[in-house]
Amino acid sequence: MKGFIVILTGLAALLLGGWSVAGQQVSPSTELRLEPGQATMVEEIAGTWHAFPVGLVLQFNDDGSAQFGLDWDGTAIGNEAEIEFEGQELSIRFTNYDGQNEACASSAGLYTVQLHQSGNISFEPVQDDCQFRMDILSGTPEAGFRLMYHPVQN
Repeated sequence: MKGFIVILTGLAALLLGGWSVAGQQVSPSTELRLEPGQATMVEEIAGTWHAFPVGLVLQFNDDGSAQFGLDWDGTAIGNEAEIEFEGQELSIRFTNYDGQNEACASSAGLYTVQLHQSGNISFEPVQDDCQFRMDILSGTPEAGFRLMYHPVQN
């Protein structure tokens, strides 16, 4: 019971105060309030997103470019991609994938993007032959591990 109370206290502090990663304040957004529902435009998800606590960072830009990686400061974060919405589905195609999986290098993945009232976003795979991309965006839902991305505020 004591451990449960400690966990609840820690979660309350985290939710109320946020946390800091490499000098950047990451918290449930008070400034950014997305309308709950499904994203249908790149502008709705433009910005820097962090999957806490695994350290993944996504950068979506208004011009349809994107970067994926692990660096907290946002420099050279790894894979680059092109993104665009096709109706309610986000198409993501790596433009510089250098791994061994041909499906990651040659095909786009389709996802729905859920906007949460908290300001967070999550990705649900519709069709993607690239397991690496699915793991970055969605986690491993079949194993009970789903990623939620939080906005990074400078």
